[in-house]
Amino acid sequence: MSVDWGSVPDWLAGVGAVAALAFAAVAATAARATNKIQSMQIAELQEQNRRRDETERRSLASKVAVYISVGEDESGFDQAFVRFVNSGDQPIYDLTVYCFTPAGILRRSYSANSPHPIRINLEGLSVALAKTLGPVEPAYLLRRGELVAASSFRDALGLWWYRTASGELREAPDGDTAAARARESGPVLKRDEHGKPVESYAWMPREEGTERVFDSLRER
Repeated sequence: MSVDWGSVPDWLAGVGAVAALAFAAVAATAARATNKIQSMQIAELQEQNRRRDETERRSLASKVAVYISVGEDESGFDQAFVRFVNSGDQPIYDLTVYCFTPAGILRRSYSANSPHPIRINLEGLSVALAKTLGPVEPAYLLRRGELVAASSFRDALGLWWYRTASGELREAPDGDTAAARARESGPVLKRDEHGKPVESYAWMPREEGTERVFDSLRER
């Protein structure tokens, strides 16, 4: 019995078809690899743009900080001072500062703060803090993490931010949320008989309906 292997043209046509399929497969693989590379490049560009936008978005707020440090008072004794720095070129608004102490929490609010590239002393809050601490050594509390500050504010672009008691800068959707999250970021060191955190207000209005009293800001 004989086997019909076909003619030479049939063989050539078959080989051509196989070659075409192989070429198509290679081309498809190359296209997928190219698309993958392009997708990775696009994703990388998008991430770079996101980081740039985030950096620009945070540029004003990142230059603002409120913290507690220890220095000598007029009598030469150690005292805790609440420091404020705004090294940018734009003011901030609706600043609320929380000072966490073993005796409770001090809060003071400011309507506006101009740029201060050199740290300044928030004098009224520092005095209230010294009275709250009493004879306790502030450096000891700082080392133990029992004397820290957190803050919330609105930048010149109208964006709300809060800096936690550990120094992290985070954005918030509104002022109430920013203040609440700043307040929640600190240690709760004292509670009343109902289990609520103790908070004392370091500012008081001159009278009802008036704006809150500004601290006299001075360098120390």
